[in-house]
Amino acid sequence: MKKLSSLFLVTMLIFTFVLPLKTKANPQIFEDVPKSHPSYADVIYLQKNLVIESAGRFGLNDLVTREEMVVMIARAFNLSAAPRQTKFSDIPASHENSGVIQSAVDAGIVNGVTATKFEPNVKLTRGQMAAMITRAFELPNGTTTFKDVTPNHYAYESVQQLVAANIAAGYPDGTFKPNEKLTRIHAATFLARAMRYTDK
Repeated sequence: MKKLSSLFLVTMLIFTFVLPLKTKANPQIFEDVPKSHPSYADVIYLQKNLVIESAGRFGLNDLVTREEMVVMIARAFNLSAAPRQTKFSDIPASHENSGVIQSAVDAGIVNGVTATKFEPNVKLTRGQMAAMITRAFELPNGTTTFKDVTPNHYAYESVQQLVAANIAAGYPDGTFKPNEKLTRIHAATFLARAMRYTDK
């Protein structure tokens, strides 16, 4: 009986060393941004640089708001987030991002929709995104033009700069679609590319 017990113990030890150890797979940062997604590396880059926080869901196809884009850009530059009075009646000092928004305004990154309204929940367009990013980052001048972004368009030079820095591109039909609403994943991708470009 003692011999059998010893044999059983030896057998268990052999299996313990031979069988491979189970390891946990690296989890996704967001459940809706799989590693196979084209912008996964951009999301990782922003997370590592504390521009976005890990959470269960990123909402990659949700439309990004003016407030959300400003918050991401402000974090990229470590702008002050201390709550304070702003110039906008719809962003009181008690608003969770009052400091971030006013800091971005002071830095010349964003303006209000009017002199007294910021409209934080308005969905951002591709043209507005281009204007924000080029105000925040030093990018090269470009010459690429699009038939729907004429020289008198507010984002004309901004769009050219994004293309010159390989941050954004137009569509096969020769348009940029400046009035198209921007998804959160596209906003993250453009911002990550701008950060990488200026980090060169």
